[in-house]
Amino acid sequence: MKIIKYPLVVKIIALLILTTHFAFAKKLTTNDELKVDSTSINTKPLKASHVFQLETGVNLLHTTHGTHFKGVNVGLNYLLSNSVSIGAGLEYSSIHLHNDNGWELRRLHFLPVYLEAKILLKQLKKANFYLRPAAGLTVMRYSKVNADHSDFPHTINEKGLYLNLATGLSFNIYKRIQPLVEVGFKGFKISRNNLDVNPHGLTLRLGFLIN
Repeated sequence: MKIIKYPLVVKIIALLILTTHFAFAKKLTTNDELKVDSTSINTKPLKASHVFQLETGVNLLHTTHGTHFKGVNVGLNYLLSNSVSIGAGLEYSSIHLHNDNGWELRRLHFLPVYLEAKILLKQLKKANFYLRPAAGLTVMRYSKVNADHSDFPHTINEKGLYLNLATGLSFNIYKRIQPLVEVGFKGFKISRNNLDVNPHGLTLRLGFLIN
């Protein structure tokens, strides 16, 4: 199998970080010209206790093969401003059986480690609408056998490029805890080789932000 070259991961992660810093710098230069109303982004200085946010949630991936990966995630975000944050996270997803490229894959365990950015698109009265791009590295382990069972199962350990692009809403219901819901597109091993094992598709995340 073709292994993803690590420099590609580094380039994508660097691009995400540069994008968030550019958005933050642009906001600072235009902040004095903005007219603040009841629906605009809060421009008050951040409190020290709110600079970091802990995030946790459950994930469901509906793949293009019709299977469903279930998982959990945890992450830590650093607020660059009231509208931009960057962070790092860890996800664990698994499924017992997944068919891909004529192979029967069993006991799949995926562990993505990623960097992410969160960009506030619109602040509503009781919710925040945001965009979240993420990129990282997936460590994969699964058992592989021909679909016709003509050979014996063998264990595969490999790595791949993890990408996730989602939009979501976090709800301002409680002072310290914000429930959130996200939908997006995710791939555990993005590759140009169509023979690679790469579960990907639509994803749903339900979780909490803890200030």
